[in-house]
Amino acid sequence: MVKTMVMLSPKDIRELRLALDLTGGELAQKIGVTEDTVWRWERGDRHPTYKRMVQLNELREAHEALAKLNDMGKRHKVSR
Repeated sequence: MVKTMVMLSPKDIRELRLALDLTGGELAQKIGVTEDTVWRWERGDRHPTYKRMVQLNELREAHEALAKLNDMGKRHKVSR
């Protein structure tokens, strides 16, 4: 469930895809759209439906949570 719904701009969608280290096709497959649809979003030719924006926000939040956990793990490593 999305905590905070953020309307992602074309730039935000591209940056999210790159942060997830995904191609347009891979992101498309994850959320059930075509690769062309992802490219149209990133160019600003089209905008995601509400359902797809929720999915993109879920991916964004999961990525942020994993990055936070990774950062915490690095700061709390015990030297041996």
